[in-house]
Amino acid sequence: MGANLAHSAPTTRPRLGPVAWLAILSAVPVTMAVLAFVVFPLFYGLWCTLTGTGLNNGGSATIVAGTPLGHEVEVFFTAKVYDKLPVEFTAERSHLVVRTGADAVTTYRFRNLSDKPVRFRPVHAIAPVQAAGKYVMRECFCFTDQEVEAHGERTFPVRFAFTASLDRRLATATVNYGLFHIDENAPPSAEQLRIKAAMEASGGIVSPPVGPL
Repeated sequence: MGANLAHSAPTTRPRLGPVAWLAILSAVPVTMAVLAFVVFPLFYGLWCTLTGTGLNNGGSATIVAGTPLGHEVEVFFTAKVYDKLPVEFTAERSHLVVRTGADAVTTYRFRNLSDKPVRFRPVHAIAPVQAAGKYVMRECFCFTDQEVEAHGERTFPVRFAFTASLDRRLATATVNYGLFHIDENAPPSAEQLRIKAAMEASGGIVSPPVGPL
């Protein structure tokens, strides 16, 4: 059998031209941005749920409309000034009885005791740890850095809630606020760790980031 077998021509893969490569490379940053937009909030929300409360609006827990009200909790409010800031910082009420699943409101007052404007970073911490993950921040001066003019006074409301899923055996909780000087020259990570350590030394739980670093 002397028939010659026909050899098929080798297949060649189409080559991408410059325009195609440009389109692919242009899509990479867009894809990364989309992934960051979707993944980071999920990661941050999980972190806050595990370690306490974040500073972003809404807190680390959510209350669904129509959720039945739960038990009463006595909430204590504390205020402390760090870094020798010349600010008088007080809570309008030292404690408040709230019901889980319902919003509550209290007020904090700042008074600048110096002849110059004072800029500071407010940070909150929740105790005990069982209450931290059930704390919902609706409105708070701690979402952004604050500044008070020389000898000026400012009053801020704080609207918050504890979810109805808070352990019924927990009858008391503490919301602790601290004011910190902002060192513009310090690395953000160093400032974050410094503030976090100071607040947690007071017995509360703080979730990073502590302020808009």
